Amino acid sequence: MFGKWEVQTSLVAPKQGGLVNTIDMSQSYGLGGTRSSVLYSRSMFLYGNDDCDTYAHEAGHLLGLKDRYKDVTDRNGFPISVPVSDDWKENIMATGSKVQEINFTDWVTSIKNGMIIGPSGF
Repeated sequence: MFGKWEVQTSLVAPKQGGLVNTIDMSQSYGLGGTRSSVLYSRSMFLYGNDDCDTYAHEAGHLLGLKDRYKDVTDRNGFPISVPVSDDWKENIMATGSKVQEINFTDWVTSIKNGMIIGPSGF
């Protein structure tokens, strides 16, 4: 249970001609990227040197969840990621490692608003 949400997961074969999510794992960065990423809400590129939290974060994008962090520069001039608000501080879609009720509420709200996963993203 995640708050009011009871979550069940199943793996099914895609329908003929249906949209398919893809996952590409590599030991080094590709596509000119500097970190794991999701392209067009369909293709996830994971790199062997990232941790499980990063993989879970990217899988959230395949479900249509948005980033809840922003990249900023610290006082020493180095790039860092910070949550968009304290509500997201420990969350997997920000800089934390927890999947929380707010993720499922966000996901259901996106579906209700017609922002479902598609080949062109959001």
